[in-house]
Order: sequence, then structure tokens, then C-alpha cells
Amino acid sequence: MMLLARDVSQHPSDLKRFLAVLLALLLMVLLTSGQKPCLKESITIVEQVTQLLGNSSDAELYTPEDFTVRIFHRYYIMEACYASHLECFREELKVVREEEARHEAIVSKLIHLLAKAKPRKKSCPNPDAQCQPCECHPEQPVPRFLQKLQEMLQWSCRTQTVPCVAKQRETCWPPQ
Repeated sequence: MMLLARDVSQHPSDLKRFLAVLLALLLMVLLTSGQKPCLKESITIVEQVTQLLGNSSDAELYTPEDFTVRIFHRYYIMEACYASHLECFREELKVVREEEARHEAIVSKLIHLLAKAKPRKKSCPNPDAQCQPCECHPEQPVPRFLQKLQEMLQWSCRTQTVPCVAKQRETCWPPQ
């Protein structure tokens, strides 16, 4: 430490550069600390499940369509319903697992990966932010359901947003 102080006194511009780099690193850590993980393995498994099932299932599953409910907060964007949508997809995959027993192992693995990926509970700064219950999303055939799940997972890898947990609505909005 003494050596650093002596070097800095001789080269004040080095101190400025050092502090700028330190500040940039600190900011990067702070902005990404709550970031949701990129679920690349889950994307691969969704592709495999889609190929295995094809159009063989006649089930219709609640499918979150718009997973980009955003709240702009200070220097970053918070995803209000990411956790809620992830949970909805996970719960609906349990239906697929029951109906498609021959593919139980791979569907169970996907359910497990989605459970591990659930973001830490971080309340949304906007108290009005609310997410629809799973049952309020439209029912879609399994191929469309898997397509939307894959889109959400790919989207989460592309964006630099921070997930937050919004309140769950009691009823659907707009009323159905």
C-alpha cells in the first residue's frame, strides 16, 4: 500500500486512470448482480423436447405471450414478470410431463433447470407493477407453448435487464 501511495504521488494521472477503472468495475458488478442467468442449457433442452413431441400432444397450456413487462429504474431496466412467467412455464411443463410419460426424463430436467434459474426475490420499485396469474394467459398448443418458452429463454440471454418480483394479480386483467 505504501508503494502504491508513493507511485501515485509521482504519477497523479495513473491514479485517475486507476480510479476510473475501479469505478467502472464496481458499476458493472452492481448493475449485473441481480441479472438473471442465461439459460443456454435450457434452450437446448427446449429444442430437444420440441423435436421429440412434434405435434403429437393435443394439450393446450397457459402460455405467457408478452414477457417484456419493463420498469425503467434509475440506470437499468427491471423485468417485472420474468419470474412469474418462468414459474408459469415450469408449472405447465408438469402437465406435459404427465401427459408425455415416455419423455418424462428430459421434461423433468427442463423443469429442474427452470426452477434453479428463478431470480432472487427483489421487489420492483414500482408498487403498481403487477403480473397476470398463469391462468390468465391464453391457452396454446404445446408446440406454440414451447416456442414461446424458447423465445423467452433466448431473449433473457440477449438482454441486460435485472429481474424483479412484481405483485401477482388476483384476477385476470382485462377481465375475460
